[in-house]
Amino acid sequence: MKTQSDWQTNMGVKELSNYILFNYVDKPEHLWERLKINVDLHKELNSNNFSFPMKFIPLYGYESLDRKYIGKHWNRKYLRAVQCVLNVTRGIGMPGTSFFERAFGKNIEEYFEILMMPEPFILWRNHYDNINLTNKWRNQLKNLTNQQLEEAKKIVLSNDFFSFNGTTSKSVVSLMKFYQLPKSSPLKEKQKSYFYQNTTLIAAQV
Repeated sequence: MKTQSDWQTNMGVKELSNYILFNYVDKPEHLWERLKINVDLHKELNSNNFSFPMKFIPLYGYESLDRKYIGKHWNRKYLRAVQCVLNVTRGIGMPGTSFFERAFGKNIEEYFEILMMPEPFILWRNHYDNINLTNKWRNQLKNLTNQQLEEAKKIVLSNDFFSFNGTTSKSVVSLMKFYQLPKSSPLKEKQKSYFYQNTTLIAAQV
């Protein structure tokens, strides 16, 4: 970071874009840390340092035939969550502190919470925050026992919220209802009936 800071200062560079590879040999937390470097440089140098996170996909072999490759330290849910954040930011890691913290979290703990969030809560963050459903999800997750939490994580990280078997505990089944909400905009007229029916049911069960 110091080298880049010195280089930008000496060259008088006020705008810089870079690509940040993830889903390779890196861990999920490394993406947050590297994005945070650009945010810190933006503040230090009063410059616009834009990041473009790019998901690694092999160029050769069987795994290069589609976009389903999952890196050693990643999983389906985390990759999908990052994509949801990037959909909102139009693929850019914005340099502003408040924007970054809202999109990716103020710290590693918040970042991992966002990665675990139901997809609609990431895509339509303000809406679900305003109707307090995000807090209901958060509280229900925190109230799970250690065994239930491990059971829930196994389902969530698979990114398949409909195929769990009948032995799943009632608390975990209830939690999965958050993940089963429609992914499209809750404000679309065609979704209103289904959306409010499901959110009201979830709110009543918490």
